[in-house]
Amino acid sequence: MALWVGARLGTEPPGWLIDRVDTLLADPHALHRSSAQGGGMLLCGATALALQEGGQWRAAAETLAAHLREYYCDPVSRWFHNQSVGYRRRFASFASQVYSILALYQFGGAFAAELAVDPSP
Repeated sequence: MALWVGARLGTEPPGWLIDRVDTLLADPHALHRSSAQGGGMLLCGATALALQEGGQWRAAAETLAAHLREYYCDPVSRWFHNQSVGYRRRFASFASQVYSILALYQFGGAFAAELAVDPSP
C-alpha cells in the first residue's frame, strides 16, 4: 500500500522499495509465494503509479493483473484463492477477495482492461 499512498501524495517511492518490487516481478516463484491480498495491494500501488509515470509501472501492473487473474481466481466459482500454490491454495479470506477485486477494478478502470473487470471466465 506504500506505493499507492506515495502515488496519491505525489512522492517517488524509495529506491529500496522499487528494488523489492523489481525482484518480486523478476522471480516467478516469488510471485507464487505471495498471497492474493499482497498481490492485490501491490497491483493497486503499481496501477496508481502507472497512471502518474507509466513506463515500468504500467508493465508491472499488467504483469500483476495477469498473474492475479490466472493463478488466484478460480475459473468456476470466481473466488480468489489465498495462495496460488501450496496448502493454502483452496482457502479464501475476506482480504483475498476484497484486495483482489479492488485491484483488478482499479486496473481495469485505469486502462480499460476488459480482462480485469469482465466477470465471465
